[in-house]
Amino acid sequence: MMTFRDVRRSPASATPGVVVVQSLAFGTLVALALMQPRIAQSQDPTDTPLPRRSYFGARLAAVPDSLLGRGTPRGALITGFTPNSPAERAGLRVGDVVVGIGGRHIVEAADAPPMLRALRVGSAQPITVNRGGRAVHLVYTPEEWPRERAPDFDIWYASVATNSGRRRIIVTHPRDHARHPAVLLVGGIGCFSVDSPAGIDAYRDLMYHLTRHGYATVRVEKSGVGDSQGAPCASVDFETELAGYAAALRALKRYSFVDSARIFVFGHSIGGIEGPLLIARDSSGPPVRGIAVLSTVGISWYEYELANSRRQRRLSGESPDSIEQSMQRKARCAFRLLMARESSAAIVASEPECKPYFVYPASDAYMQQVAAINLGTTWSAVRAPVLVMYAGSDFITSRDEHLQLVDAINAMHPGNAAFADVPGMDHHLTAEPSQQAAFADSTPPANRAYFGATLEPIVDAWLDRVAAAPILADRVAPEQRAPVTGVDALQQMRDAYAGRWYTSLTFTQKTSTRGADGAEKVTTWYESVRYSETSGTQLRIDIGDPSEGNGVLYSADSLWVMRAGKLAVARKGGNALLPLIEGVYVQPVARTTAELAPTGVDLARPVVNGRWNEQPVWIVGATSAADTASPQFWVDTESKIVVRAILVPAPGAPKMDIRLEGIVPLANGWLATKCTFFVGGVVSQVEEYGDWKANVPLPAALFDIASWATAPHWAAKGRAP
Repeated sequence: MMTFRDVRRSPASATPGVVVVQSLAFGTLVALALMQPRIAQSQDPTDTPLPRRSYFGARLAAVPDSLLGRGTPRGALITGFTPNSPAERAGLRVGDVVVGIGGRHIVEAADAPPMLRALRVGSAQPITVNRGGRAVHLVYTPEEWPRERAPDFDIWYASVATNSGRRRIIVTHPRDHARHPAVLLVGGIGCFSVDSPAGIDAYRDLMYHLTRHGYATVRVEKSGVGDSQGAPCASVDFETELAGYAAALRALKRYSFVDSARIFVFGHSIGGIEGPLLIARDSSGPPVRGIAVLSTVGISWYEYELANSRRQRRLSGESPDSIEQSMQRKARCAFRLLMARESSAAIVASEPECKPYFVYPASDAYMQQVAAINLGTTWSAVRAPVLVMYAGSDFITSRDEHLQLVDAINAMHPGNAAFADVPGMDHHLTAEPSQQAAFADSTPPANRAYFGATLEPIVDAWLDRVAAAPILADRVAPEQRAPVTGVDALQQMRDAYAGRWYTSLTFTQKTSTRGADGAEKVTTWYESVRYSETSGTQLRIDIGDPSEGNGVLYSADSLWVMRAGKLAVARKGGNALLPLIEGVYVQPVARTTAELAPTGVDLARPVVNGRWNEQPVWIVGATSAADTASPQFWVDTESKIVVRAILVPAPGAPKMDIRLEGIVPLANGWLATKCTFFVGGVVSQVEEYGDWKANVPLPAALFDIASWATAPHWAAKGRAP
């Protein structure tokens, strides 16, 4: 297996391909992950203070086996310092092994960051190291992590809310009272900080250049990185990462110094995939004015990984026969992870030779979600001007892919995309004369200076030209215009996924109900959903083992209750949620409005803007955001999916407040994996979904009461289709 570059920091970590990303045990700058209780906050009245991290300033690594064999204890090995850092001033030295912090013992290097994070800024703490075989006791005082500063423009620290915690954003803007165009930076894959008060950081330097050129800029810290809340970055999925950028984009449009009609996205590396997704889903005010992407991906992720692996093997001088053997293994292993969506642990357990191919700086779920993205569909929703740039010495992406991407965009939206070569630059935004030279350069990217000489004039000229041009109405997507009535909202929901939403679905449901006596009952249901033009959306629920024949068949306007495989009850009045979770995306809006008529939701009323779980929503059917008496449903403005409904969901049921939660991407659409039903403010039923599969072949007989007990069933023993 060839070695791919370690790209942990800034654009160093922006590699979109397979990279070797070292864990803490192999050297992480601990100073980047600690917290402090105060920070000056932004001018945004909706912002909430976010604690500032503290500053240690030493690089820690696992003690190598060579030292352990000579009697050195386990702990955190100090491999370097930031000059004049608190760790260095405390008397720590390179080669020391930290074995205790604040009176707590360190067993492995990974123990150190959470211990350091827990220390209060300004409080002197004992720290014990092993130095040359003897214990040395020192005193370390945590300090606040320094802030970025500039003499000629403003920098301030703000935060934005996501469903998984607040994210730190770093905002720069010219020091005047004018409204400026703005750029949102969407960087590469990996768990690096973009908060860089000192040292080398290409992203920071590029954003500083744009600020001096007259643009406001925003950088976003990922989940669990720097000051940001949330799970560790390497454990979250792609959608969680994307949510931070989406929140930053919404915030950017609110700032008084930003011209909200002149906002751009700059996507580097995997940011060239995230950027168009942000634009396609965004409906918060004026549409994004344009997007520039640099050294990105223009084909499916699975194809890209194979092409990238082959390209780098050739650059390494590997023999042709060895390359072919390696590529066969790579293709097989990557397919199982990315396309068959198996876990890397399970794959390695069955095929240990796959392990070297799974050195991603992200979770399995993250990579699988990226692999599921249809770039053609994604870019088709972007009507804004596009600049596609290829760094001429980049060995991690290819020029041909960038040209293909330009051709594809212009085929869908003639004249929207332009291409530019950026000579003398590699993937990490540093200077290299060629692909081969960049590949051979062993200098860590984090130690290479930013090279903007050829990039900045190209970006400046394009931004200025597009920012000055008139905004054409045909470049504003219908789904980016705020809906006026409930019917408008339904139309935007349908347009967002027309031709892409799944038309069948199966899942297992854990159903928890609470009786009048307060006792909880838990049962397992097996559910099948199918849409067809003739029958519309149908939902089959098998209560318990499908072979027992007990369940319910719903359509949007009728229901049939089955007991022991025979019809027990049939009546008018169906499941009101079916047109909201399936029908609206796959059928004409007129049919959806007719199916919703029995719910009493007034679709002619003006749509009300509200918030749900700190995210903007459209409230359809209510008179105001405070009105919870009228029948209504709430639509997330980004994903265009229902997240709450207050109505009578089925005949004989009371009025319910229904919360759709745990939403995950599924087959170009979405699925709520948990649904909680409230009656009178009290939880009456909770449904939790698992083993979901979309676009599975389901026979029509499965939804026919005449063949209820005999039709092939995906969950019944002996009756599998």
